[in-house]
Amino acid sequence: MAVEQLVHYFQQQVYRGTLSHAYLFSGSDYPGKKKLTQAILQALVCQQPTVVNQPCLQCELCERIEKEQFADTMVIRPDGQGVKVDQIRQLKEWLGKTPIEANFKLAVIEKAESMNASAANALLTFLEEPVANVYMILYVNDADTVLPTIRSRTQQIHLNGLQTEQRIVELEARGILPHHARVISYFNNDSIQQWCEHYEANVFEQWHKSLRLFYRKLLQGDTSAFVTVQTHLKAYLSTQQGLDGLDYYLVITNQLLKALQSQQTSVAYLEELIQECQPTVSRLLAMHRILLEAKKRLSANVSAQMCYEYLAIELSAWR
Repeated sequence: MAVEQLVHYFQQQVYRGTLSHAYLFSGSDYPGKKKLTQAILQALVCQQPTVVNQPCLQCELCERIEKEQFADTMVIRPDGQGVKVDQIRQLKEWLGKTPIEANFKLAVIEKAESMNASAANALLTFLEEPVANVYMILYVNDADTVLPTIRSRTQQIHLNGLQTEQRIVELEARGILPHHARVISYFNNDSIQQWCEHYEANVFEQWHKSLRLFYRKLLQGDTSAFVTVQTHLKAYLSTQQGLDGLDYYLVITNQLLKALQSQQTSVAYLEELIQECQPTVSRLLAMHRILLEAKKRLSANVSAQMCYEYLAIELSAWR
């Protein structure tokens, strides 16, 4: 569903009094998530709604929300590599206080998938016992990286952002080679911006080749995958590169699963992997699970090198 359609949907939810106490906004469209959050706030506080029950966007409160100057909202962002338990405790203390400007409070947790276990469990106590007129919105790229107990207690809304082909065209316009642009298009908006700012075709090509070599070894259960981390990937394993690589692997794994289920694909690289490695659905599902676990570890401050070595150990042993 497009962002504008979602804006209208949430405006109607507010008007009918059926707004949920907790939402999980997934996908790569960070501006879209912010726009939806702003629309919800404006619908809740607008003093001069239109005849079709939409906020006027011109009253004092609507304008201050647009400028992010509304007192009864709080945004939690990762402290370092992740959201910590002390931040969640401070949030819960703030939520327990009386609102200043309105009759509700709304909190946003950005990159909620980066919460460690203690922070996630602390948040669960709020989600399990919702308080009237208190709303929570979690931003994540991939809903599957959040604890199932959190997913089950929130309503999920997925925002895709720019369509892949449109994004590729824009990346090419910024001087990125076409086959590199397709890979970068899989990443989240922050990563895309960083690649655009620091793009070097030769460096990216070497990183991409190393990623593909390692993935093929993982798919085959090759025990030399562990050595490949040292010999080919080590130089390209900053935390950001590590996360981008895992996102790339998740995309390939999902595409392979779809190709096996439909028994057809027009992507040459996928055809090569299927012919050379002969993956099974159960193998790919196991890879998907272990890739997500590696991503959680990396988001919890485990080094990228250790996370990739974990992949090599787990996926070699799986055979």
